Amino acid sequence: MKLRKIVDSYMRKVPEVRDYCERCLKTKRWFGSIVLMIVDAAFTSDIDFVRLMEQITRETSHKAVELCWMTWLIQSEAGISRIEKYREVLPKI
Repeated sequence: MKLRKIVDSYMRKVPEVRDYCERCLKTKRWFGSIVLMIVDAAFTSDIDFVRLMEQITRETSHKAVELCWMTWLIQSEAGISRIEKYREVLPKI
């Protein structure tokens, strides 16, 4: 339950993430396979990462792709979060 509260607090920082993920999944990249998209996004076939994502999705109510996007979006670049930096570009994805 503690993990879910932590993840939920970060997900609230990027409420748009679910919409971005849904639009990306509709592109049918990797035949719509979320696991393959995550592996591709990680640039390696790091099986431990995939297993960790599967575990976190079971413990929270969030999809693996949403968790990956959230972790990317809350990180900072040049002192501002990526969600702020790319706010105008993200809706076009």
